Amino acid sequence: MRTLCTLVILMAIGTSAAGQERNRHWFWQLDVRLSIGPDGPALITGPPVLEGWDGQACMSDVNGALQFYSGRDGVRNASGAHIQGNTVFDGIEQFRNVSALPWPENPTHYLLLAAVSEDQSFDEATKWLGYVDIDMSEDTGHGGIVSPQFQILDDSVCFMNVTTPHGNGSDYWVLTHKLGSADFHCFQIGALGPVSVPVVSSTGPVLSDNPYVVQDARFSYDGGMLAMVNNGTFELFTFNDQDGTLDWVFTEPEAEHMVTAEFSHSGRYLYAIDRDSLRHIYQYDLVDLNQAAIMASKTSVFELEYIQNVQDINTYLRLAPDRRIYFDHLDFDGDSSFLCAIDRPDTAGLACDVQYQMMDVAPGSFFNRTAVNQCKRYHDSGNAVSMAEQQAPAVLQIWPTPVLDGRVWLQVPEQRAADVARIHDDSGRLVRTIPIGRTVPRSLDVSGLAAGSYTVSLLHGAETVGTGRLLIASGR
Repeated sequence: MRTLCTLVILMAIGTSAAGQERNRHWFWQLDVRLSIGPDGPALITGPPVLEGWDGQACMSDVNGALQFYSGRDGVRNASGAHIQGNTVFDGIEQFRNVSALPWPENPTHYLLLAAVSEDQSFDEATKWLGYVDIDMSEDTGHGGIVSPQFQILDDSVCFMNVTTPHGNGSDYWVLTHKLGSADFHCFQIGALGPVSVPVVSSTGPVLSDNPYVVQDARFSYDGGMLAMVNNGTFELFTFNDQDGTLDWVFTEPEAEHMVTAEFSHSGRYLYAIDRDSLRHIYQYDLVDLNQAAIMASKTSVFELEYIQNVQDINTYLRLAPDRRIYFDHLDFDGDSSFLCAIDRPDTAGLACDVQYQMMDVAPGSFFNRTAVNQCKRYHDSGNAVSMAEQQAPAVLQIWPTPVLDGRVWLQVPEQRAADVARIHDDSGRLVRTIPIGRTVPRSLDVSGLAAGSYTVSLLHGAETVGTGRLLIASGR
């Protein structure tokens, strides 16, 4: 007779792709202006856009109306005019890797974060992560920087600035990496602004003291993983969005010259571009966070070398609100620029459908290597649902408990879809990702997990369907 454990699961209505209106505007490179909604990208006309080195950011309100955007020459509002207070950037030689966040619990204020340098030397002390406070109610609604100066959070850091929501439902995290060390510094951003003391995680390789060592860094949509491109390869880490800590998982051992990486919307797949002999776009399946399993899943989904007149792969992969992954292509001979896409990045192998030259962005140009560096989701954008959309708590049946033979069975309510189960230990560390089959009841292979208690999260795309506790018996 089997032992039956009934867990009550509170169903969470996740943020939909269409709901992230704060992420609607993408200003990319030289006068490339895009609006990306659930139906895909559309070229729009508007104010001038000057490239922002390695990353630039736009911020829209919760209804998708553009508030401001960054470029190499500072911050402009929706009309293209510089907002008041741009003089705080005087003396900063390199204004790189910019991101923007809504200030928690302060509806008119925003943070503009940037990795900057006051000169072009390799002096570590001149490489900073900092921020300014933007109040869009200033100057009769045209906006202004109200910080008296550029506020330095950290120094001796590489040009890395990547953000993700905090697990508490209101705050955010901003992550950078110290030069000449293995230390990540993660700053929590709350209603009072960024904290001054970072969460430090010493994990992964020791980076050099070259501020350009990190070429790209991306959180997964749900914030549970980080991919960091450096030294010609990429590193994969798990991230705890409750306490800001990271743990190294994997280093790609066969890469020649990786330049960018990005997660699919569900986090099931990672894509990376390698400037090897064929300029491959590779797909990696992260269902099992084990080096052998990840490398066994490595699949070439596109070879850029066979495209005539392609520039030297100076591009970034970026997940958009429509759940596509975009990158760019500059045709030097034809003097044309195209937006390209991985159309179905949550599909295995060639079926992910790389669409080359998806959209001609003329008269804009993808000349030079820059990209958007926006947070993928926001607490106040698309999370609210009406009472009619909310579902009553569902009951998930799971057995046996405790688990004795390495396999657990669970019953997902028929009215809810689920694709993936993620298992975290009690420290919040992601230990396993398991695809959910369509047979009923469904089973999970939990063999190899140490004795103890775990949290199981069921996901449909990036939406959390439910969570429950799992107990692994000792001595099995």
